Amino acid sequence: MKEVSEMLFKYFTSLEVFKNEMKDKLYPLYVSNQKEFPFAVYNIGEVPYLTKDARSFPVTLSLCYQPEKYSEALDFADKMKDAVEDIDEFVEECGVEYMSTQTLFDEENEYVYVSINFNVIK
Repeated sequence: MKEVSEMLFKYFTSLEVFKNEMKDKLYPLYVSNQKEFPFAVYNIGEVPYLTKDARSFPVTLSLCYQPEKYSEALDFADKMKDAVEDIDEFVEECGVEYMSTQTLFDEENEYVYVSINFNVIK
């Protein structure tokens, strides 16, 4: 899982579209409510081997914005869905399966986020 985590961090933070919107604000698992908007959080799971040579790693990339920036969040999510689908073009021996996108509101921290769910197959 660590290899996939490092690969995702390197991939997303090297994308011009990501840097223009988020700069370097990509965090694994959790971010305190002290962070400046917008920012992104990702988490990774692991599924037992699909074949003897390949595993699936379910990933959620959450793009977090202030509530009044809902439209900007959706615009950026569309760009990031394209970036997710292009991961396998930039990373050797890696496949990607886009699953879904969902928009949510975090009532406790008062921000909206768009979750992009996909599988990395490695």
